[in-house]
Amino acid sequence: EDFRALGVGDLIDGIVTSVDAGHLKPHPAVFELAMRWAGVDAHQCVVIGNREDNDIGPALALGMKTILVYPDDPKPEHTRADALAPDLWTCATALREMVR
Repeated sequence: EDFRALGVGDLIDGIVTSVDAGHLKPHPAVFELAMRWAGVDAHQCVVIGNREDNDIGPALALGMKTILVYPDDPKPEHTRADALAPDLWTCATALREMVR
């Protein structure tokens, strides 16, 4: 609902959680399930997460694009993410840019 309210709901095909995959992140099963569910390759996926170790690193290892969002944390000094977003508004803008 948040992404729909931000005007990017049509860019999101689905959301997969560790509960769906039966494994906790950073286990690759979470990310692989998302790819299978969407029927796409890793380079067509964007992972949005708030943890470098649990979200960004595993997604990049599989070849996915990434957005590190940090609404409740200080701005990270370093990230390997493709985009950095302090809030969901900025995250929505980054997502729009990635899917163009």
